[in-house]
Amino acid sequence: MQTIYLLSGLLCDSTVWETQVPALRKLGYDAHPMSFQGFDSIGGMAAHLLEQAPERFSLAGHSMGGRVALEAYRQAPQRIERLALLDTGFEQGLCVAVIVVAFVEDAECAFGATTDAMLGDDYQLYMANNGVDALKYLDRYQPCLMFLDLKMPQMNGLELLKNVAARNLSTVIVVVTALPQEQYRELANQYGVYRYLQKPLDVNEVENIAAVVLH
Repeated sequence: MQTIYLLSGLLCDSTVWETQVPALRKLGYDAHPMSFQGFDSIGGMAAHLLEQAPERFSLAGHSMGGRVALEAYRQAPQRIERLALLDTGFEQGLCVAVIVVAFVEDAECAFGATTDAMLGDDYQLYMANNGVDALKYLDRYQPCLMFLDLKMPQMNGLELLKNVAARNLSTVIVVVTALPQEQYRELANQYGVYRYLQKPLDVNEVENIAAVVLH
């Protein structure tokens, strides 16, 4: 029996494969859906997959799962029998738009300048210092990733989250706050916030998030 791993996309779990798993098993495949909650790098996800898998197996990756599949092939090409990429931007540069929304007068952290220094050379970065301008960018560019400071004039971060949810965009949202993350767990459930970062920003955290979401 051939083994195949079905790799889920960002913010997805095994339910995305609920139709394919029984169909593949009827065809004689040993099908295993896999998701990657709790991992913060594509390399770590691929390494986890390789630890779980038998010596030889096939892969099908959806969205971010496709990038994990390619990384697994890079790490151990001799173990991969077949590889399928489904609805995934696997080429560098296909998914590059990032919005950084930060109140420029926020004295706790030079958030916008810090993020620009970390990511500006690698990604197409749009800066906004209030929620109204951010919505214009969202509608125009439909970015893959948005770093959002909750403290802003005109339209605060919570109001912006509601507007993003109403637009049904696929933008991945990372909230930046000086407050404890526990206070915002309900927001994660309501609006699908991907991560919370504490001020001051950690360079490695920002770069790892960008690597997972955009590559």
